[in-house]
Amino acid sequence: MTNSPTRRQSSLDGAWKFQTDPAGDLTLEKIATWRTATVPAPWQAQFDDLRDYSGVAWYHRTFDLPADWPNHPTYLYFGAVDYYAEVWINAVRVGEHEGGYLPFEFEIEQHLRRGRENRVTVRVLDPGPGAEEGPFPFSEIPHGKQSWYGPIGGLWQSVYLEARPPVHVTGLRITPDLPGDKVRVKTQLATMPGSGDDGHVLELTVFDPAGNVVGQASLPAAPSASTEIEIPGPVLWSPEHPALYRIEATLLRDATLVDRLDDRFGMRHFEARGGRFYLNGEPVYLRMALDQDYYPGTIATPPSTQFLRDQFTQAKQAGLNGLRCHIKIPDPRYFDLADEVGLLIWVDLPSWGRLTPASRTRAGATLQGMIERDFNHPSIVIWDIVNEDWGTDLVHSSDDRTWLAETVAEVKQFDPTRLVVDNSPCPPNFHVISDIEDYHFYHAIPDQADRFRARLAEFAARSEWTFGPESRRRGDEPLVVSEFGNWGLPDPQPLCEWYGGTPWWFNSGQTWGEGTAHPDGMLTRFQKYHLAHAFGSFAGLIAASQGQQMMALKYQIEAMRAHPELSGYVITEFTDLHWEANGILNICRQPKLSLEQLARLNAADAILAPDLPAAIPSGEPVHLPVILSRYSQRTESRGQVQWSLDGTGLKGALAVPRVAPGSVVAVGEIAFTGPDVAATARHRLCLHWNATNGSTIAANEYELLLVPRQRLTEPVATVAADDPAVVEQLTALGYTVGTDLTGDVAILTQWDQAGDNFVQRGGRALLLAEELSGQTYPEIRFLPREGTIWAGDWTSTLHWFRPDVSCIPHDNWLDMPFVGVIPEQVIIGLPPSAFADDVLGGLFVGWVHKPVATTVRLARGDGQLLVTTLRLRRGLLAGDPVAAILCQDLVNWLKKSE
Repeated sequence: MTNSPTRRQSSLDGAWKFQTDPAGDLTLEKIATWRTATVPAPWQAQFDDLRDYSGVAWYHRTFDLPADWPNHPTYLYFGAVDYYAEVWINAVRVGEHEGGYLPFEFEIEQHLRRGRENRVTVRVLDPGPGAEEGPFPFSEIPHGKQSWYGPIGGLWQSVYLEARPPVHVTGLRITPDLPGDKVRVKTQLATMPGSGDDGHVLELTVFDPAGNVVGQASLPAAPSASTEIEIPGPVLWSPEHPALYRIEATLLRDATLVDRLDDRFGMRHFEARGGRFYLNGEPVYLRMALDQDYYPGTIATPPSTQFLRDQFTQAKQAGLNGLRCHIKIPDPRYFDLADEVGLLIWVDLPSWGRLTPASRTRAGATLQGMIERDFNHPSIVIWDIVNEDWGTDLVHSSDDRTWLAETVAEVKQFDPTRLVVDNSPCPPNFHVISDIEDYHFYHAIPDQADRFRARLAEFAARSEWTFGPESRRRGDEPLVVSEFGNWGLPDPQPLCEWYGGTPWWFNSGQTWGEGTAHPDGMLTRFQKYHLAHAFGSFAGLIAASQGQQMMALKYQIEAMRAHPELSGYVITEFTDLHWEANGILNICRQPKLSLEQLARLNAADAILAPDLPAAIPSGEPVHLPVILSRYSQRTESRGQVQWSLDGTGLKGALAVPRVAPGSVVAVGEIAFTGPDVAATARHRLCLHWNATNGSTIAANEYELLLVPRQRLTEPVATVAADDPAVVEQLTALGYTVGTDLTGDVAILTQWDQAGDNFVQRGGRALLLAEELSGQTYPEIRFLPREGTIWAGDWTSTLHWFRPDVSCIPHDNWLDMPFVGVIPEQVIIGLPPSAFADDVLGGLFVGWVHKPVATTVRLARGDGQLLVTTLRLRRGLLAGDPVAAILCQDLVNWLKKSE
């Protein structure tokens, strides 16, 4: 809302005196020394020694009212103070407020000293994680993710004085009625004792986005009143065209201006029906990212309005049409800018720890206050009450399920214009009653690609695990994957430049993921484990990590877009948050991934070939289904799909009939025979969906691994194998294979005395150890990844393989062509020095923690043993050409190694 000529504001932002009160027993007079804090910003953002401080703190400053300050009642306004605030003006206590996210104010006129210096004092109590004593137990207050990233305390939003007329407008609630081409307006007035409101009239004027008057209404002044204003031929708000109207409320008395207040709104209608979302009557696919609304220098407080505008512009440049503001009520400017830039916003209520009578009351009050404050923003389309069962126990408590269902009904009654999510779930929790059937899927890619696709297919079929006992499932709720993603490490150099040194949060994250989320010492670990042998340089490792993140996003998003049953997704996440490195931008809002590539990936219209083989051998037939997903409002969709495989001369076209908006259709197959190639190489498959007028509707490209018909690149004299099935496959591939442990190389699937003797006498052996779980060789042990930190479900793993070992072109890390051989076991027990020369492949977790081997050379007597947990045996038996090539690469490496 903007201010009228009858009002006057004076900002109290800036420098305040500040001091902590750990014992909670100080008074203003007892504070002998002060520090200086900047308002608005949490104190944790400003003082290194207070990063983790929670408890009591004091703020104090003086101010003078200008000589021409209006002779109106003056209010002291706080945007938000976390968590409990007591306020004094000139040593007189004027009030208190509980709650860390919403505005409050006090009328202070009688306590002001006009013409003299005034003093304002605020005592803040911020209960932090683990603080369960006192009136505000941390587990019973809405606090969001302060238990993850550290406490947020103090005056973190703006503070100002405002003089207002005794009778003034306090609120405008604006509800667009799109089918009726009108807007419903509810007004609220405030009066001071003895002021009266007789003779007052309230006039409403609506201005279109160009500033023209398009509607008016007049109604008698009353504490609360409602009216409707027709808006013929409204300009609709959407992400593509964020058209904003303005409404002006003018309070008159005897034709004299008393007060004026205005606000903005958008003419838009958002709904769910038939398993789809509709914006203004047209189907829309949610292409969102999770935004935790944290900032590099100010933590909870946006650095500036321009900072918000710039980050939202980047979201649009990445092809996103929305953000999920995650369990934090943001500064109001967040929604102002989302309205202007054009983003759909899914808003989460800040979570608490456990559901008690007190936390129910606080959650309800916060939820209602959030809706009241932000009701008029057209960008907000979804309210979310609970995330992942935090603060409730839906799995075990019928009372909690009942409370949640009742809360959904209350929200829908208070705001019938938006969709409501009860609980945005992950295993093992679920929905009770919801307008959206969403779920969280965290799967490491490429490791768990098959598991992700299987789970996605179950979800698309409306599996029973998304709703629980006593649920009220309609069966037509839109399906949304509302959290998914992999990590991609940020480059530390620009972060250090932004912070002027090592970011303070590099020394955080130790308690997450068995310490793998701790950034500090990343370069030291890179050097200690000699990872330059794999990545070339530290910059190469960062590029590999971000490359894997982009690859994983492409794989998962395209798998989702290929399911016609799904209606959206939410990437985890928009920006990194301290140690949590899964953002498409780093915390300083610098892109980690190409915005151009993301824009194509997140486009409203998509062309997909999601069922790519890991590799294509020469001479083998290839059939790739092509799928089109259309959600834009383009007028033309007919045309053709044109495809080409670069460097081969192969190309073709498929006819495309009309594709209706909101549909996903298969339009045929790309068919060709694997071309003859002299060596294993990667080639780009380029796809274009072109309209009849020649314009491009959507484009995509994939890397295909082409494999020569003759797999063996050089003769292998003699290979011995101990597994008859492996012998058969190796023979078919052209090896000269025997079963006696003689010759150049033995390929073993078991380790026994015969194998040991062969190596001890100078033999060379390749041990396919993918199924030797729990077995121990003198220096090493095999450990299954499942259920351990090396599974990489959340703090992602990165698999690497030395490029000098394999003839398969790869950027030091294993991407989708290697999906069939990704190891299910790791090799532990090796010292860091082994990674200098003997470890040929391995993985690490998170911020380069817990490096382990997956392929290692071991000296044994006069011979050498090369041990790998890559799934080569299974790959060989399944006819995987990548497994066959890697097996030959390792055999050749053994033959040549000293």
